[in-house]
Amino acid sequence: NPQVNEQTHTLLIHTPVENGTLRIVNEQGCFITKELNLQLGEPNFSFTSASFETTNVILAREEIQFENTSTDPYIRSEWLFGDFDSPLVVPNVASSTFVRHSYPVSGAYNVTLRIFNSTGCFKEITQTVSVGRGYSILLPNVFSPNNDSINDVFRPITTGLSKVTFSVYDNLGNLIYTESVAELDLDNIQGVEIGGWDGQNAPSVPFFIYTIEALLLDGVTKVEDTGTFILLR
Repeated sequence: NPQVNEQTHTLLIHTPVENGTLRIVNEQGCFITKELNLQLGEPNFSFTSASFETTNVILAREEIQFENTSTDPYIRSEWLFGDFDSPLVVPNVASSTFVRHSYPVSGAYNVTLRIFNSTGCFKEITQTVSVGRGYSILLPNVFSPNNDSINDVFRPITTGLSKVTFSVYDNLGNLIYTESVAELDLDNIQGVEIGGWDGQNAPSVPFFIYTIEALLLDGVTKVEDTGTFILLR
């Protein structure tokens, strides 16, 4: 058995079972035993809200009820709501079946439920929760590319989009910058990672125009957005 340190060894079990007893015996015949339970159920959950029950649409800022429908055994669960909130850890007790969460803006969010056994092993399941329009596009109206590491790049932050073409024009409609991100470039559905425009070769004009052409996660529905912004020199 490989020794990790003076007090720790690694024991490799070539034919493990879900339930068993580990007995450790020293040279004097003294021993200790440890019950091992590696069993773990199957994770699953459902979700709903008041508006979803009547319109089949979950609203932004609306409280969503998530129900843990996982099968036993597991000792605790962990919810990851896909919006950069800290994971919510819940013990497996009768009162822990339901949890609640809300999202401040429209978008498509990957919600993951993990269930753990006593040894720390886990299984997980992920479902997409569509809120409001099912997508969001956030952009500043001003940026300052002066290499101070603050607002140096003009780019959209999105959720729920599977493909995006982002372009920048001057006030006369001349193309300055364009960038496309396809579905294969996505890390996950939480947001298309747009590099953005760093202000290079920017003409001296009073304002700029951006356009966004995208597809929703269904790969069919088109989304378009446009607006103006200012470059601070």
